[in-house]
Amino acid sequence: MLVFGAMVSGGCDVQNSQQDSGDFEQIYSELKGIWQPVSSQSERPVDANFDGVSSTNMLDELTNSQNYTLSVRILKKEESLTETDYRHVLAMPYSVQVFPVEASPKSADFYINYIMNVVTLQFEVNQAQDAFILNPKSASEDQEKHPFPESITLTNNRLTIEVTMQKELYTASGWHTVTIKTRYSRISETT
Repeated sequence: MLVFGAMVSGGCDVQNSQQDSGDFEQIYSELKGIWQPVSSQSERPVDANFDGVSSTNMLDELTNSQNYTLSVRILKKEESLTETDYRHVLAMPYSVQVFPVEASPKSADFYINYIMNVVTLQFEVNQAQDAFILNPKSASEDQEKHPFPESITLTNNRLTIEVTMQKELYTASGWHTVTIKTRYSRISETT
């Protein structure tokens, strides 16, 4: 879902990554593992769960999204799965809405469910070690369901990963595109 620094474009210089600066072990120990959402806020209130109350709290609006964890794998150059400079892997969860297209939201047979999809993205950590540089070639082909994050930053002394992305949501008042910022904290050092 919910949700990478200002250096997301493919033209970034990844030759100055953390492995070249000698900080691989520090990045490995601080980032690898499972990260759970602790907050998820939209830029404006929406009623995506059709309870009659609009909110900016996406953990409430997007059912089960509090269980959508990030998985971060930090790989050494020789462990990389591909011949790319983006050698680390992020398993990014996405909340996808499922509902009967033919039913009106006001009808008794209308329902909305949320399912989790996971997309694997390749990344590097920038030289300042405060943002992920994403490999645009690892983006999902279905940008409607799995939009490419605008930014992924490391905040709070790298204790929090913040994912910012735009998401199109079907709400009680129709379709809306909102920017969502989701903050994750690490709950496990293993993946």
